[in-house]
Amino acid sequence: MCAFLKDNKPQVADKDIEVYKMVLEHDGKFYAPIRGTLYESNDLSSEFGEVYESDYRNPMNSRPLFCIDKGIYSYSILEDANSLLYDFQVMGGSFLKYRIIKAVIPKGTEYYAGFESFCCNTPLLVSKRLIMDFENIVIVKASLPYEDSDVLNKQLLSQLKQIINDHVHSNT
Repeated sequence: MCAFLKDNKPQVADKDIEVYKMVLEHDGKFYAPIRGTLYESNDLSSEFGEVYESDYRNPMNSRPLFCIDKGIYSYSILEDANSLLYDFQVMGGSFLKYRIIKAVIPKGTEYYAGFESFCCNTPLLVSKRLIMDFENIVIVKASLPYEDSDVLNKQLLSQLKQIINDHVHSNT
C-alpha cells in the first residue's frame, strides 16, 4: 500500500496523537491487513520506506506528489477508518474479520501526513511507532449499505461483467 504525502519531510509528534488502526483478527490474534504480519506486541516500530516522487501531480498546483510504501498506517478520524474498513469488507467478504482499534502515535515519534492511494484518497498518518489497544475494538463491522457484504460483492461482480461485456461488444 502506498501513501501519497503532503510533504516529503516527516513531522515529529509534539504530544500523543490518538488514532485508529485497521487490523485483521484471526483466532484471537491481530495481523496487518495488507502484508499479513502478525502483531506480536501492541507496541509497533517500523522504519520508513524510501520517500519517492510519484508520476502523479497535485491537480491544484501541478507539483509532484511524494509516496512512501513502508511505515505504520493509521487514521486520525474514525469515519475515515470506517471508510477503509467498508472497502476491505466489500472486497474480502464477510468471512474476514477486519477490525478498527484505538491506538496512539506516541509523543516524539516521526510521522508523515498524507492520503491513501489504495481507495478513496482517505487522509492517513504513516508513523515509525504506534501503540495499539487490542482491548479497545471500536468497530467490528463497517456501516454497510447492505446487511451482508457478500450480497454487495455479487452485485459488483454482476456490474463488472456487464461493463466488460459492453466493452467487448463495442469493439467488435
